Amino acid sequence: MTTPLDMDPAVRDAVKDLADAEQLYEDLKAKVIDGDDVTPRDLAEHRELIDFAELMIDATKKKVTQARAEDRQRRYAELGDELATFTAGTQDVEDALTAATAALRHLLDVGQTRYQRMKDLANKGAALRQEARDHNEEADLKNAGVWAADPENGLIFRRIEDGELTYRRRTFIRPVHLLALAIRNAVVSHHLAQGHVAHMEWPETSAFAGQRAAREFPAAAGPTIPGHAEWPGQ
Repeated sequence: MTTPLDMDPAVRDAVKDLADAEQLYEDLKAKVIDGDDVTPRDLAEHRELIDFAELMIDATKKKVTQARAEDRQRRYAELGDELATFTAGTQDVEDALTAATAALRHLLDVGQTRYQRMKDLANKGAALRQEARDHNEEADLKNAGVWAADPENGLIFRRIEDGELTYRRRTFIRPVHLLALAIRNAVVSHHLAQGHVAHMEWPETSAFAGQRAAREFPAAAGPTIPGHAEWPGQ
């Protein structure tokens, strides 16, 4: 049965030397039978070559085994040192997490401020619309640009300014949806940069929640994933 040790180049060379020595010995015996001038000393010397070749196989195997053992010990120590360094070094991740947490916290704060401002405007719009109805002045309210400002429809601004129609609609986007969009964009951008598009998994944290935020803020919608449907804002 062939072992990994038998496949070592040095061992295989030693085995070949033995085969060569045995073949020479057999050739020499054939010459004796054929009547050639071969002395007993010649046979003895070739027999000694076979014995030596056999010993060299054992010596080579021992040497290779020892070298492999030393190499394993070296790699054990090397990996141990790498683990020691790696397990002790967490500053890069901690710094990145701290920076990401601060950035995401800022995003949530901005989103919450905007969300609360929209709620205030919506409540103010709902009250003012009722007042306009009471006075039959809904057309005046629209002429001012207030086409919608309530908790159901969000905010719609529509007004002619300098001869041009300006129309803007804003929907209620919860701060956590902004967070989902940011995570989605980070994951997709990372995979695109690494060239892992074919095996990219859709970020579960933003498969749906981030789409509303992407439509509301198309400039920050992030990249489309090749092979997927067009991402909102693209």
